[in-house]
Amino acid sequence: KGSEVQILSPRQSSKKTVLAGDGFVFNDWRVFQPVIHISIQGYQAISLTIHSPMEQNTPTNKHSIISLTLGILTVFFFCGSWMPIPFTSFICYPASFITGLLAVIYGTISLSVINRNNESGKPIAWAGIISGGMIFLCILCIVVLFASLFFFAPNTVQPFIDNYQL
Repeated sequence: KGSEVQILSPRQSSKKTVLAGDGFVFNDWRVFQPVIHISIQGYQAISLTIHSPMEQNTPTNKHSIISLTLGILTVFFFCGSWMPIPFTSFICYPASFITGLLAVIYGTISLSVINRNNESGKPIAWAGIISGGMIFLCILCIVVLFASLFFFAPNTVQPFIDNYQL
């Protein structure tokens, strides 16, 4: 059982409950291990290590890690499509499109699970959503651009295709 101690400071006076094992509880905050006790001009100062009640080891959501991994793969595939090796864009653009879409899906799922189960990993999920989503939108714009070019101006595309050489 603890006993109450009056603590005076220049700004406020308050009561703390002293626990066994050299610990204090104050406003649901646990304060452990007084380190230094100094007295300066009538005021006493104690350096303490503070542990908040929110500092619990919550597990990191696995979907957020998958989302970040897919987002990094999306960036890797998108940048790989610009290499000067023939036909890399035919492989890398669809791969980055699919991995970007999956990164957004897994990131969205992980955010809802994180909020529901009070898990950690929100920044990881947002990083996966942003990296995968931005490149997904870029590739979607490229596809819409080429589709509209073929649909609205087919006569300008055919000479370009006929004159193209590897």
